[in-house]
Formats: sequence, C-alpha cells, structure tokens
Amino acid sequence: MASGTPLSRRLWAASSATATHCLFHPFVVGVGSGQLPMAAFQQFLKQDAFYLHGFLKAFAYAVVKAEAPADAMVLVDLMHGVNSELQLHASFMESWGIPAHAIDATSAAQATRAYVDFLLATAKTATSVAEILAAMVPCARLYAFLGAALASARSELTGELMGDAHQYAKWIETYAAPAFEAGASDMEALLDSVAEREGIDEARLQPLYARAMQLEYNFFDASFPVQRADFMGTTALAYDADTATSILTTQPLAPLPTVSKLSLLAAVLAIAAGDHSDPIAHGVRDGSEDDRAACLALLTRSPGATATEAAPGVPRVLCIAGSDSGGGAGIQADMKTCTALGVFSTSAITAITVQNTVGVHGIHGVPIATLREQIGCVLDDIGTDVIKTGMLGSAAVVQCVVDAVKDRNLPLVVDPVMVSTSGHKLLELDAHHCIVQQLFPLALIITPNIPEASFLLNGRTIATVDDMKVAAADLHALGGSRYVLVKGGHLEDASSVVDVLYDGLSWHCFQSQRVATINTHGTGCTLASAIAAHYAKVPDMKAAVQNAIRYVHAILVGSQDLSVGCGAQGPMLHWL
Repeated sequence: MASGTPLSRRLWAASSATATHCLFHPFVVGVGSGQLPMAAFQQFLKQDAFYLHGFLKAFAYAVVKAEAPADAMVLVDLMHGVNSELQLHASFMESWGIPAHAIDATSAAQATRAYVDFLLATAKTATSVAEILAAMVPCARLYAFLGAALASARSELTGELMGDAHQYAKWIETYAAPAFEAGASDMEALLDSVAEREGIDEARLQPLYARAMQLEYNFFDASFPVQRADFMGTTALAYDADTATSILTTQPLAPLPTVSKLSLLAAVLAIAAGDHSDPIAHGVRDGSEDDRAACLALLTRSPGATATEAAPGVPRVLCIAGSDSGGGAGIQADMKTCTALGVFSTSAITAITVQNTVGVHGIHGVPIATLREQIGCVLDDIGTDVIKTGMLGSAAVVQCVVDAVKDRNLPLVVDPVMVSTSGHKLLELDAHHCIVQQLFPLALIITPNIPEASFLLNGRTIATVDDMKVAAADLHALGGSRYVLVKGGHLEDASSVVDVLYDGLSWHCFQSQRVATINTHGTGCTLASAIAAHYAKVPDMKAAVQNAIRYVHAILVGSQDLSVGCGAQGPMLHWL
C-alpha cells in the first residue's frame, strides 16, 4: 500500500475479503434482490435498533475521552447523525410491519450482544479516541459500501426485475445516499487525524477494525443464516459445483458482444430475483478474486450448510479454576470477566470452596477423573483460543491439567493461586514443585503477585519495582514461560500500582492509580482472565496485559463504594 494512503483506507483494504463476503451474504443479496423474507428483515431491524443504542454509548465514551475540543465537537455531530438514523428507523418500522413498542420489548440476540459488548468494552478501556473509532468506523464504512454497491448493481438490471416496488428500496437508498457517505468519511477523517496526532501505531488499531468487521458478518448471519440461502430459488443453489467453480475461477474473458456487461453482483441479484438464464451471460466471470470467492461460496452452498462454515468464530477462553461460592473470585470472576469483554468462556472446576466475604470456610476437591473429563469434552467439542488456570490446589490436579493440555498447543495463562486474599492457603506444598517444573514450562504467561513471587523464589524480599524486575527475570529462568507478569498491588505505595511484564529480553512497567477500596476480592483472577480474554481476541501480549490492567482498574473504580457482605473484603462488580 502506498505510504500516502490514509490509515482508515489501509484498515478498510486489509478487511476487503470480509467486506466482500458481507456483500455476497444471503441476507444482503436478499435485500438487494427484494427476495429476503420480511420476517428476517424485521428481526434485523429490531436488532439493529438495539445495536445503534450501544453505538451511541460508544460515541459518548469517545466524547468524554477526546483530548481536543474540536474532536469532541465532531463526535457530537456524528452522534446526531446516528440519532437521525434511529429516527429514520422508527419512521420505517410501521411500513415494514413493526409496531413502535416492539423495539422496547426486543432482547439482544447473541450476535448483537457480542458486538455491543465489544464496542463498549473497547470504549471503556481505550486510552485513545483512535482505538474507539477503529472499532466503530467499520460499521459506517461497510454500510456505505453495501448501499452504494447494491444501488449500482440494481441500476444495471431491467425494471422488470428491479422495479420501484422493490420492498427494501428505501433501506438501500438510505445507505447509498451522499449524506451517509459523508458521515462515514467524517468518522474516517477523525480516526486518521487522532491516530496521527497521538502517534497510535496501525498494528494497535488493525485488530480492532478486523474484529468489528467479523462481528458485522456475524450480525447478518444471525438475521438470516447462510444455510437458509435456498430462499433465492433452486437455480442459485442447483448449479453443479464443478460448473460453478469453472465459471468463477476461469480467468476473465472478454464480454460476449451480444450481451450488455453486468457486474458480478448484478448477476447474483438477477439470479436471486428469478432470472434463471446462464450466469455466464450476466458477466459472472467478471470481478476481483475476492468477489469471485464470495460469489462461489454463495452459489455452491447447500441448504444444509452450517453458519459456522463461513462465519468467523467468537473468541473463546477455557477457565480451569475453583468455584467461589461468594461469587467474587475463582471461576465466577473468570467467567464474568470474559463475558464483560465479549469473549465466550467455558469452565473446568477443580474444587468447590465454601466461602463468603468473611473468608474461606472449606475446600472440597473435584475427583481427578471428573476434572479430566471436563477439560477433554470442552476442548474436543467447543475448543478454545486460550486456557486460563487459577486455583489448582494439589499436585494431582496440576498433573491432570498438564496431561490434558500439553499436546494441545494452546496459549496458557497461569495464575499461580497459592493463598487467598484473606490469607487462606489454597495450594498444597507438594503442588509447588509440580507447578514450577511441569506447568510453568507450558505457559505463555504466569501472573504471580508479590507474595506468590516471593514464595516461588524461596521467600525473597520484593519491596521495590527494581526488585520486581529482578524477580520477573528469575521466574522466567525458573519456569520457562514466555512471559512473566509480577503484579505490584502489594507494594507499599499509597498513590499508584506498578505491574512488571518481562518477555525474556526487556521489562515493561504499567503504572495505574491506586484505588482506595476494600472491594478487591478476586482482582488476581480477574486480571489473569482479562489477559486471556484480550489475548483470545488479539494475540498481542503487551496489549493484552495493558488492556487487562485497565479493565481491572475501571471495575475497581466502579466498585469502590459497593457494599456486599459483612466481611473486611468485598467483591467487585463486573460490567455486563
């Protein structure tokens, strides 16, 4: 890509394949051809209204975090544009058979919730408006692209196929309008200017942009799954796969002299609308490589195909830890964290604890065979992108986990839970050597706090940030994990907290303001799970640690006045 190309254009170009698959998704083709079942379109509109409210909230976070007043004013103007879009939706609802009260009664579908959670988690934890915009711009740019493409393709078709009576013409006109393109361009211009002014690296923004594009595809698929593509009639799906492959993969040929040249999209819309003539005569050979791949996937898809064949998967984390009946730490904190960060979590319970805000009153281990079966059945079916371990308790449990994951080649986040914050011992002595010698070498990162780091290093005193750096390097050499994060919450510094990440070559220090609160139960579990969740979304450890620290700090601030239980240490309230 030429160096003079704006950042927003480079990000869009990097997601061109996803954009093209969205364009040729059965939902979009159905809208463009007018053949999408009205029930699917009504469901889409209700979910889109829910999403746009979340989109507005993300804008609000961006306004608050904008450093330049001029940026804040642009964001406010953009918010007005989204509000106008919502009002337009409302005006269209009745004509498409949706009463006004139906919007208020709508619950978010899984794809909608995942997208909104991603936007809000990004907006809440971002340190730059550029990060928020990188997650938001794809929506505006994609819809401008879809509107323009559908309008252009429809204009090439005969009035008999695409007349004024097209039931979704108003929707297409909305997103093909110059005003919508101008709004998308304004968002991109702001993203470009903020990123350049603040020196935000493109590599930091690209994963956010790409994730949003994937979630857009999932949104269409939730409204009209690809396995229902037979709505377009038998012709689009009855083409012999070999024939379709030959048509779409042959090098483009000169247009037939007796046939007007139509775009690939126009040809697909014609097929969907009921024109059963040979797609070659419609110029199906034309189009880019991405166009042809997306079109081939559509034309050769069988009605029994599953949505997961084409839709990008949701990030997943398997949490292996003990259960905290008080809900503040353990597996409960792990899964709340993953949910708040838009990641699907599964679990394997190592022990059941009897605890509340006062303390731990009992620990009951889960049979080793049961633990092994939990891990195996989850990984063999659902799979995972990252495994996070917490309380393991005994050498037998550690060995079980090692045996279950050692051949899986999966990123492993190890929180070496040894003592609860209330002082209760959570790790048997014989498990210490097993963790260091067998589990740590498998780990991508280990996340000890200062007491745990001291214990692992034979009682060494760790009293300063420099001590933490030395400890991190020594733990790296001791256990062989790729990264070591020594958490600094136990240092006696009344104003700030410093966490030290070591990658085998250099140290990265993350400083945050200390929050004055007694509600700190589960901070270690939450931080490790947040690292796992962020790494599952974007495999960048430094960014994952930084974002996880921001998440923990934010919920500490939000929970500092929370009153739950009668003990000396309360839990935190996670975002949901």
